[in-house]
Amino acid sequence: MQQLHKQGSISDKEAGRLAALTHFASPVTLVIVVGVAFLHSPAAGYTLLAIHWLSGLAAGFTAALFAGRRNSVAQDITRVTKPLPKRVHQAVLEARERDGRSFGKLLGEAVASAVQNLMVVGGYMIMFSVVINIAATLFPQLPPALAASVLEIHLGANALTSQAAAPFVLSSTGVTGMALLSAALGWSGICGQLQSLTALKQAKARFIPYAAVRLLHGLYAFVFTFLLWKPLLNVRTVVMPAISSNEAAVTSETLSPFTVWNLIPQLLSLQSILLLLLLVLSALVYAVTSSGRPAG
Repeated sequence: MQQLHKQGSISDKEAGRLAALTHFASPVTLVIVVGVAFLHSPAAGYTLLAIHWLSGLAAGFTAALFAGRRNSVAQDITRVTKPLPKRVHQAVLEARERDGRSFGKLLGEAVASAVQNLMVVGGYMIMFSVVINIAATLFPQLPPALAASVLEIHLGANALTSQAAAPFVLSSTGVTGMALLSAALGWSGICGQLQSLTALKQAKARFIPYAAVRLLHGLYAFVFTFLLWKPLLNVRTVVMPAISSNEAAVTSETLSPFTVWNLIPQLLSLQSILLLLLLVLSALVYAVTSSGRPAG
């Protein structure tokens, strides 16, 4: 996205809007960190991942409806007349021609950029962990998980799940706690938002519109958790019984590497199901948004 803005393919406003719509928590964070490490339940992690994707698509679709389309009619007509694979191939060729860098230079700049981004992310996380501790000291009357959930996604998820046991999490009485956790993951914390905006500092992306989309994502995630938590867990029980049989091994206090390794086939199967669901939902969103375009 940053490279697209540097090349002039997208404007400042489009870069900020695209960053807000594509800000999703990593599947590794949701499944491995939150699901396995915090909740001791891979099924809960995949359920949170599915809800996170669904609420993110809903938030992006809602934000696009409020923003409206500003594309020129002529440009839409020329793009719609060609099939999607040809448009993708043409876009790849045009991007490669505009870039002009060799593979070695691309690899070197990619590694340097990745190291720089890691330093920025680590610096933000350290800074916000200090801020969270200061806030907890200055305002002891506030819930311990409130400041952590608002400011940093990992510390917030840890605070929200630290007092939850696996039987409580997977029962109907724990839906409210999971809804709050899902909302915090959708909000992603001010720390994560500033990390994304720092990468787009040349685009001068504004914080308020960006945070508004993140708040919308959190609200959708909160509502969808109440609606879909039990159905998704029931689907997990029916479709993937192997996960249920290995659930007791994961809920122990210590997770051995062999236990996690044995769960990999079942985790990959659930990942494939969720990816298929995401593709179907993306196709539906594309069909709905393309129906309003001018016909070729």
